[in-house]
Amino acid sequence: MIEDLGPIPKILFSATPYRLDRRRMPGPIIHTYSARAAYRDGVFGKIVYHAVAPGGGETPDQAICRATLARFKEDSEKGLDHRYMVKASTRRRAQKLKELYEAEGARIAVVTSSYAKKTNDRAVERLRAGELDGLICVRMLGEGFDEPRLKIAALHDPDKSLPITLQFIGRFARTTEKNIGQASFLSVAEVTHVVDDLRALYRRDSIWNEIVASQADGAIIGEKAHEDYADRIRSTGRVAAREPLSEAFWEQLRPRQKADVFDCRGVQIDMSKMKTAFDRLYLHYALENEDTAILVTEKPGTPSWLVGDAIATESVHLHLAYYSKSCDLLFFHASADDVTLRDNCIRALAGKSLRGVLFRDLARVFAGTKLLAPFNVGLRTRQYGDGAESYRSSAGRAAGDAFGAMEAVRYVRGHLAAKIDDDEILGMSESSKLWGGQNVSVQEFAQWCERLGAAIRSDNDPRGRRGYFGVPFVVPLSEIPARVVAADWPLDVYSKPLTLVRVSEVPVTSTRLQDPADEVSPVPSPLSLLLDCAIEIASRPQPSDQMSLRIRWASGYTTVSYQPGARQVFRATERKSGTGFVPTDQLLVRRGGNYEKFLDFINAQPPTLYSIDGAIIVGAEGTEPLAELPLVPSEETFVEKIWPATVDIRKERLSDEFPRRIESIQDEIARELIAEDFDVVFHE
Repeated sequence: MIEDLGPIPKILFSATPYRLDRRRMPGPIIHTYSARAAYRDGVFGKIVYHAVAPGGGETPDQAICRATLARFKEDSEKGLDHRYMVKASTRRRAQKLKELYEAEGARIAVVTSSYAKKTNDRAVERLRAGELDGLICVRMLGEGFDEPRLKIAALHDPDKSLPITLQFIGRFARTTEKNIGQASFLSVAEVTHVVDDLRALYRRDSIWNEIVASQADGAIIGEKAHEDYADRIRSTGRVAAREPLSEAFWEQLRPRQKADVFDCRGVQIDMSKMKTAFDRLYLHYALENEDTAILVTEKPGTPSWLVGDAIATESVHLHLAYYSKSCDLLFFHASADDVTLRDNCIRALAGKSLRGVLFRDLARVFAGTKLLAPFNVGLRTRQYGDGAESYRSSAGRAAGDAFGAMEAVRYVRGHLAAKIDDDEILGMSESSKLWGGQNVSVQEFAQWCERLGAAIRSDNDPRGRRGYFGVPFVVPLSEIPARVVAADWPLDVYSKPLTLVRVSEVPVTSTRLQDPADEVSPVPSPLSLLLDCAIEIASRPQPSDQMSLRIRWASGYTTVSYQPGARQVFRATERKSGTGFVPTDQLLVRRGGNYEKFLDFINAQPPTLYSIDGAIIVGAEGTEPLAELPLVPSEETFVEKIWPATVDIRKERLSDEFPRRIESIQDEIARELIAEDFDVVFHE
C-alpha cells in the first residue's frame, strides 16, 4: 500500500512500532507517546494482576475459572458493567474451557479465526447486548476490535511474545466507557514458558501499571536506539559493496551471540583493515567505523556430495568484529567457523596476532551471577597420548556437579554452558569463545560484548563455586611454581613400547628417520624401555624460570632443562663429565620402525610435573594450586616402608594362609590395616 501511494509524504501511526519478525517499520520514528503519559492523562486506566493459586484437588484451569467468575461477580455487585475474556491457545483448548466455564454457570461463547465471520460477529453482538458475560478467544481478536467493557482477562494460555501481550493488555486498559473500573488479569503465578521480558509480569507481587509502562516504553526506546545505532554506523562508516544493499539488510541482520575474544591492550586496532583479509572477488559488502566492522562474503562452490559442477551454489557468510575501547577487547564473530580466516582477520585488524583471553579471565562473566545452572560442561585431558580420553563431557541438570577438584589430577576445564540470571544462556570455552542463546541486532550484539567485556576486566573471582568450578584453571607459565617435587611420563610411554636408543658420533638431523640403518651409522643401540627410565627432579627451585630434569636408566642418565617461557620448553643442558652421562643429541625414541629425536619427543609429549600444593604443569601451561588438597606428606618428607624379612615384595596376591602366614605385600598391608582397629577395612 505504501509503495502504491508513490512519492507523496506519509505519516504512519502504530501502538507498537515494531514487527513480530523484528524488521523495522518503514520510516524514522519522529514522535512517541509513552505508556506512562497515557496513564498520567487517563487514556489508560489502572491494571491489577491477580496471581491464582490452585487449591487442594484443583487444576490450574479450574482455579483460574473460579477466580475469574468470582471477580466478575464482585465487579457486578459494585455496579460495574464489566465483561471478561478467556485466553486459549488452540480451538480444542477453547472448547474444553467452554465446557469448564459453563459447568460453573457462565454465559460464554468461543470466537476463533477458524469460524465464519458471521459466527464470530454474532457472538460479539450477544456480548454487547448482555446475552453473554464473556468470550473465549483463540489467540486474539483482530485489529480494530473495540469493546471497552472487557475488563477481566483470564490468561489460561498467556502469549509468549512481548508485542502481542502489550497489545492485548491495551485492549483492557482503555477508559473510553462510563461505569467501568480497573482492569483485572488472572493467571497462575510464576509463568515460565514466556520470553524473558514477560517473566516479571507473572510474579506474585507484580505491579502491572509500572511493569507494563516500563516494558512498553522500553521496547519503543530500544527500537529507537536500534534505529539510531544503524544510522550512526551507516553515516560514519566506510562502505564497499559490489552492489547497494537494501534497507531490509539492516532490518534483518541478526548475528548470533557468539564471539572469539582477544586481548588488545597495547595494540592499535584499525577496523578498516579487516577487509584486506579477504579476496576482493568474494567480498560482497563491507562497512567499517571506529568500533565495528561488518563484512558479507559470497563464494561460489559445489555441494560436498557432488563431484563436478553440475550444481553451482554460493556460500554467504557474515563476519563481524566489535572493538570495545573501554575494555581493550576485540570480539570477532563469524557465521562459519574458519580458524585460518579468523586469524587472518585478527592480524589485519591489529597488524599482528593477538592472544585470546585466558579461560580464567573469561570465566569472570559467571562470577557475578546470582543464578548459575550448568547444563553442559566438559574437561580436557592433561594426559598426552593416543590412547588417552581426550575430552570428558557431562550434560543435563546435574552437569555442573559431575566434576570436582580431584579431576584436576587428570583434567582441566574445557567448556561450560549454563543458564544464568533472567534465564539467559551463556557459554564459554578454553579457546577464548563466548556464546549466548539468541540472534540479536548489531546494536544488541555490541551491548552484549560491552557487558561481558566489563565482567572479563573486573576483579570478580570465578572460583569458589562447587563442582565444575572446583577444577583449577590452566594458565600459561612464565615461571615455575615453587616446590615442584615429582615428574611422570605422559600416557603414551605407559601404553606403547617406546624404546630409548643411542647413536654415537653421528649427530641426528632429521626429526623422524624412516630407515635408520641407511641414514645413521652405526645402528642405534637400545638403552632401555622408556617406561623403565626414571624421571627425576634434578633441581628444586624456588619460583624461577628454569629447572632441570634427570632421565636415568640402568647404565646411565641424561639431563634436560625446563623453561616454560621458551619456544621449546625442554632443551639440552651442558655436557657433564663423569661416568654414565649421555648428551641428549645422541638419544632417540624408537616407536615401531620410526625414530624421533629425544628432545623433539619430550617437547611434543611433555612429562607432567607436580608441586606439593597440587599444581600440575604440562609443557608451557600449569594449573593453579588446589584450594582443597587431599592429605599429602609435607614438603621434603618421604616415607620409606621397611618390609619384614618374611615378606617377598615380588608377591602381591593375598596368601591363602592369611593371616597365619604373612608373605606378600598384600598380606602385610592387610595385617597393618587390621591392627589399626578400624571398624571396617576396605582392602583392594
